[in-house]
Amino acid sequence: KELYIYIYICCAPYTTRLVFEILFLQIIEYAYTYSVLVTADNVENLLLAADQLNILGIVQRCCDFLHDQLCPQNCIGIFQIADIYCLNELRQSAFHSILRNFKEVATTSVEFPELTLQQLCDIIAKDELNVTQEDVVFDAILRWIKHEPVSREAHISVLLPKVRMARMDPEYFMKIVKNNDLVKTNAACRPIVNDVLKVMYDLDVESPSSDFDNPLIRSRLPSDILLAVGGWNMRTNNWIDAYDTQADRWVDVTQEEQSYLAGHGTVYCDGFVYCIGGFDGQNFTNTVRRFNPMTRTWQEMAPMHWHRCNVSVAVLDGFIYAMGGHIGFRPLNKVERYNPETNEWTLIDPMNELSDCVYPHFPLEIEYF
Repeated sequence: KELYIYIYICCAPYTTRLVFEILFLQIIEYAYTYSVLVTADNVENLLLAADQLNILGIVQRCCDFLHDQLCPQNCIGIFQIADIYCLNELRQSAFHSILRNFKEVATTSVEFPELTLQQLCDIIAKDELNVTQEDVVFDAILRWIKHEPVSREAHISVLLPKVRMARMDPEYFMKIVKNNDLVKTNAACRPIVNDVLKVMYDLDVESPSSDFDNPLIRSRLPSDILLAVGGWNMRTNNWIDAYDTQADRWVDVTQEEQSYLAGHGTVYCDGFVYCIGGFDGQNFTNTVRRFNPMTRTWQEMAPMHWHRCNVSVAVLDGFIYAMGGHIGFRPLNKVERYNPETNEWTLIDPMNELSDCVYPHFPLEIEYF
């Protein structure tokens, strides 16, 4: 009886009497069996009750169910549910689903207009937003504003800078964006439009030296990219160029914290780019640095056992292999295997022949060189 009253006090204000009775029976059953049936019809009420009563097992089962149901039509709703209940992993998964399927979400989801201004800003500002053309983002903003025009029209000046407008076709920008009534009548949009024109027609002599630093032209992260990291140009350098497969162009994404290297091995593994060994201008190195393309940060990892230049690297079954290379004029047959989970290198059987030039196969959808 006391349990019934406690659950009633926690949950009754949010549900009907019938729903409460069902929830009560499910919670009692879970207390004895550690099992609960989660369905599309009961997941929200069950999550609410479990959250109020701090029943973490049911909360996790609801999270797992919602994660399995993620699709372009419901990812915004699930994102908002996860936000309410501070379910960080589910929130992140739903957010990535929105980014990955943005065009479909923005054009077909009935939940899209229910986003808050801050939520929409956070989404369209992301480099990871999966769009091939920026007009998709502009059209999405117009759809969102049209849902509640009186209260949202003034937000055009907040949302417009999040669009990479300098990457648009100039004719589209001039005819569709610049001449849009909302843009023309909002005084705060005029300097934004002027900045786009300066970048688009190379009129701004004080523009950032790297496209990466300018939010109006910085490319989104496509599903497939190539990175050219470091190298030799009369001396070692720290240049990083990214080939955008969507726009068919190279973009300078150099960062000052990147080491000056040449002759290093570079490989992509589990979301990170590893730069291994090489020549830093003075010494052959055994250093390993890991780059996170999402956060654009570098991290020092465990060094190899051997210093080596022109080392060949490859990924197999989640491990990184470093093969051959040379120290000065001395070729190597040494092979090491790196475990990203433990951050450890292990020496394995050497190759049969000395080699300072090995060409491994990269079985990857995203390749970095």
